[in-house]
Amino acid sequence: MLGRLSPLLVVLVAAGCFGGGGSSVAATKGESLVLAQSDVGKDFTQFDKGKQRLADLTPPRDKPDRFGRKGGWKARFSRPGSHKTQGPLVISSLADLFGSAKGARDDFALYRDALGQFVSTGGRPIAAPDLGDESYAITYRQGVAPNAVRYYVIAWRDGSVSASLNMNGFEGRFSREQALELARMQDERIRAAAS
Repeated sequence: MLGRLSPLLVVLVAAGCFGGGGSSVAATKGESLVLAQSDVGKDFTQFDKGKQRLADLTPPRDKPDRFGRKGGWKARFSRPGSHKTQGPLVISSLADLFGSAKGARDDFALYRDALGQFVSTGGRPIAAPDLGDESYAITYRQGVAPNAVRYYVIAWRDGSVSASLNMNGFEGRFSREQALELARMQDERIRAAAS
């Protein structure tokens, strides 16, 4: 499920076609749709990369060919830290390319449904402005001080791409603004690939 972050994070480099929002780019590299090492900084280790595999697909978004999906990519990073470390410790960046904006809209609806389950169990929705054509985000906390962990999960759709970031860091050291900054970086990559 989206809220479950594995300590192992993954990144991808692949090729595909990109169409959405009235524009298309042939042979767009999948790596351009997810965060890169330069986005997160040298303190992070990118320790797994490649196309999304079946193990990366979780219900309700677990069918590789759902809604005319053409492919999916991932970029995952981690860094060591203590309860005094500022910012995220684990970042999972995903992007899925669809044959149409409608396919991405339908996929985004599944993201909303999955994230809504976290809200019903103690998470809370947060605003995620200026991301794609539509967005939805939640935050929740696990554990107790001083080692409580704050999670942010942000999903959005931009044209024929659905994307998400799942991040965590220590409570009081990782803010909504830091999470949104990373999401905006990824969205800029998606928009640049479409232009």
